[in-house]
Amino acid sequence: MPFRTVIRGVAEELSPKLAETLRALGWERHLRLLGLSYDLEGFHPDLLFLLAVPLEADEVQKTCREFPGPDGPLEGGLRSTYIGNGPFDIVRILATTKWTPGGAASVIRSLEYLDAIAAEQQLSSFQDAIDWILDTGYGAD
Repeated sequence: MPFRTVIRGVAEELSPKLAETLRALGWERHLRLLGLSYDLEGFHPDLLFLLAVPLEADEVQKTCREFPGPDGPLEGGLRSTYIGNGPFDIVRILATTKWTPGGAASVIRSLEYLDAIAAEQQLSSFQDAIDWILDTGYGAD
């Protein structure tokens, strides 16, 4: 069950408190499988998911510090980036900081997906697309 594995991974690798918060909010409505990333260095495929979380990055980081998961901290670290400055800034950040190839692939694929949502729903920004996802649960029935 790859979707349940995502929330279990949040609990084990990030924070059980964060997973509890997401469960209470109905995390299933805010999760999408975006594709597959294949790491050519380690020959290891990864499923790429987008989980819209109604928290600021600093709130997530604080929760993970105060209530760490039993398997945390993450091997590659917990990373985030501000998306409001647009794609060129995001690409620069991904190229000049310590993002793993899989992490960078997740960000890029997530932005492509958010861009598609924004175009489909006639929204003006990535943030508007995220807000739409949180409000509608991807338009779940």
